[in-house]
Amino acid sequence: MTERLRAIGIFMREHLDPSHTVLSPWPGAIAYLSRMRVIDALGRTTPAPGERRTRSWNGFPRADVVAALELQPEYIVPTVRFAEEAPRIEGISQQWAKGLDLDPTSPQRSLGILDQLAGYQLITVPVDLQHTRPGTLPRNRFYLMRRADLELSPVLRLRLDEGGFQVDVQHRSHEQLADLRVQLVDREGRVWSMRPTGEFAPEPDLLARSSLLLFPTGTRSIELVRGAIPSSPAAAQLRAVLRNPGAQGDHAFSPASEEVVLEL
Repeated sequence: MTERLRAIGIFMREHLDPSHTVLSPWPGAIAYLSRMRVIDALGRTTPAPGERRTRSWNGFPRADVVAALELQPEYIVPTVRFAEEAPRIEGISQQWAKGLDLDPTSPQRSLGILDQLAGYQLITVPVDLQHTRPGTLPRNRFYLMRRADLELSPVLRLRLDEGGFQVDVQHRSHEQLADLRVQLVDREGRVWSMRPTGEFAPEPDLLARSSLLLFPTGTRSIELVRGAIPSSPAAAQLRAVLRNPGAQGDHAFSPASEEVVLEL
């Protein structure tokens, strides 16, 4: 865990706005290496909301997680556990309620945490693991939650171009990882997804590009993919969205960008 937190702290130091605040139940190495203001959700390195003193590191403290989230930090470290699937907002809120909150059995507390987290977006960011052991962070990435009102999500543009289409992205924020899904909806309502090779298949969950590393583009837009609209099936709609790698389903927490739709 310490190695993971060190990698996360270094990423924050090199890529995040130093004036922004981070909330984490695991502040140690993050606070030391990021040089940002890091709020300890359990009140050990910074006093918990409403308290004057820091708490002891002995034992397993619990705190008012809802009050900590009400501070509205720009970023949250939601988990230090990793799986193939991206976490869901419901899962994070349940983990924080049961594992960290002062009243883990209260449904109202869990709903309060979920309500606070609803103002955040899950993002996937890359890490440099040259000084850590293999397997410390699977696939060299980890998850952060970023406040949605910062409006730092990558912005997609979908446009027609001489019988085909093009998907561009403009990204004003730090490095970020995302999968690109391009879908076609035919006249009968069936969903077709674009393969990496360019053709469309009658499956809703295929990816056109996976684990794209998005760099800050400034005011420019960068082409992500270009393709042709097939003559069959008859296309009615074309849409594109960036998603967190490993995101499942269509829940609102998964996309790394707003879906763009083009009527044909």
